[in-house]
Amino acid sequence: MKLPNLNFKRPGKSSQPPTVAGSPTSATPSDRHTFNDTKCNRKCALALAWPFKGSRPPQRDVIMCRHLSPVVLKYGTDIQLSEATTLRYLAKNTSIPVPKVYAAFQIGVVRYILMEFVNGKPLQLALPTAPPDVRDKWAAQIKSFFTELRAIPHPRPGAICSVDGGPLFDRRFEVGLQSFGPFANEKDFNEYLQCGVHPDQRGRFNDYAESYFEADAKAEIQEMEGIFKEVGHKTCFTHADANTGNFIVKGNKVVAMIDFEMAGFYPEYWDYVTAMMAAEDQEPLWKPEIGKFLQEYPKELKGMKLRLTHFGIIGYRSMYYSPWFND
Repeated sequence: MKLPNLNFKRPGKSSQPPTVAGSPTSATPSDRHTFNDTKCNRKCALALAWPFKGSRPPQRDVIMCRHLSPVVLKYGTDIQLSEATTLRYLAKNTSIPVPKVYAAFQIGVVRYILMEFVNGKPLQLALPTAPPDVRDKWAAQIKSFFTELRAIPHPRPGAICSVDGGPLFDRRFEVGLQSFGPFANEKDFNEYLQCGVHPDQRGRFNDYAESYFEADAKAEIQEMEGIFKEVGHKTCFTHADANTGNFIVKGNKVVAMIDFEMAGFYPEYWDYVTAMMAAEDQEPLWKPEIGKFLQEYPKELKGMKLRLTHFGIIGYRSMYYSPWFND
């Protein structure tokens, strides 16, 4: 099984910056990634979802059935069918333990992924009572998973995109689960991360921004812009959500890596930065473990923290509403 043959602008050449930060600078495929879309699988998925049916379809819901034939159903308007493509590719081409995909399809506006239920305990529940030697064994296995992920060849080297070459998706960044990109290269991706901020050579913003931001804030925004001006990172396959809820363990063995809905091709630092950002407040026990299986990128992490401080989780969407950005 190969990743889709994608149609991108040629990365590496100068591309036009997006008119709105986060809008595509690269072609977007139309593949819907359906798999085993049969009447039987549709009936099974609808039967699982029926007891939880509401007046409107959910954005994202997960149902686990542990009896008879153990399965997991992910369904909703914001489910990414590309996750099913990713899982099938990883199962066929790597040794990373991932759930088997039984079906992936769309009915109306709702997308469904039917997959294997992996028996075990989320690392989130196992970590607090685990002795140091067991934690080290888990970290070593997880490190091997990320090594394999980074070895996956990129169909269009340099482009920042989802596994299918389409828009990126990150529930941590947007209100309303909006997608962003794809981007032809790291330069365009950095434009998104900078939230449209472009101080001039003297470090001066436009008049509105000069009156809006305090001096210390302007200095930090300039620092953030400097960090995200740098290019040259390797673009590699990225899980993008390495939190403790996404690893299933049994004893001292990691039996599954799950939840690839935000996966894609990102700059090499992305897994470390997103894992550390998630662990800052929510997972203090996980934070010291991350450096055991991911290379550290402290400068890029600082840039993301500054971005969150001054532009919040909505980031680029401020461009729609606020006049402090330069044209």
